[in-house]
Amino acid sequence: MPLYNKEKHVKRALDSVLNQTILPYEIIVIDDGSTDNGTEIVKNGYNKKQIILIQQENAGVSIARNNAIKQSTGDFIAFLDADDEWKPAYLETIHKIIKQFPDCAAFATSYSMIMHGYEKVVSHGLNGIIKDYFKIGNKRS
Repeated sequence: MPLYNKEKHVKRALDSVLNQTILPYEIIVIDDGSTDNGTEIVKNGYNKKQIILIQQENAGVSIARNNAIKQSTGDFIAFLDADDEWKPAYLETIHKIIKQFPDCAAFATSYSMIMHGYEKVVSHGLNGIIKDYFKIGNKRS
């Protein structure tokens, strides 16, 4: 989880990970040079065994994610930004997809966007293997 000035959101994001029906092997938070109190929320609000906090100079979200990947020890990586959240069965759903399609390298689900109090579920209506992700990813809803 890249963290940069998301003090208002990071607790919700981490709580959504810790409230999964299947808990992750590890949670890696990369503080990307935050100037707010988001890092303190991570340091003081959670058991240190649950979360690995790594601090770095501000280098951008891509470098933060890459550093988290380098530090990870699990077989799979799930991305979550510090201002987003997972529904409680997200990792369980991904686990089922991995079992169903063990030869694939990337896995995804539909997702919800909540803006101005309204929720929109975004889904491409697919179930199975996407042969050309970039072609599907560039379609406009």
